[in-house]
Amino acid sequence: MIANNVDIKLLVRSRNRMPSTPAVQLDTNEVLISAWIDIMEPLMCYPHEVKNVPFRYRSGIPFAHAFGIDWYLTETDAEANENPLITDIPQTTIYPSRPYPLGAQVLEGYVRLIAPSFVVHMRLYGKITIFQV
Repeated sequence: MIANNVDIKLLVRSRNRMPSTPAVQLDTNEVLISAWIDIMEPLMCYPHEVKNVPFRYRSGIPFAHAFGIDWYLTETDAEANENPLITDIPQTTIYPSRPYPLGAQVLEGYVRLIAPSFVVHMRLYGKITIFQV
């Protein structure tokens, strides 16, 4: 017997305008460090299954101020940031709810996912974002 499942793929994105390596801003002599996030994937979930998915992140300088997650039916839509789903998506809670302002230090968190009940043999694409500047 084949169990019904939801195949969830999480993509990651840092939304910032910072360089990927430390740089010095010339007019203020301030060091700038980009934020990043990395998550384990892909995931297989059964309807209503709860999963805690660990991730690692760096809040950068200036500090990242938020995490976000959006859901899509195709990887192309997820990469283009088009046609996000707003119904029948996994319930998600991100821990910590906001990035800790610790600059270059690598930190850990997790996303708690509750798979939707109706989706059977379907792939959903989630894009988790860390917002800086």
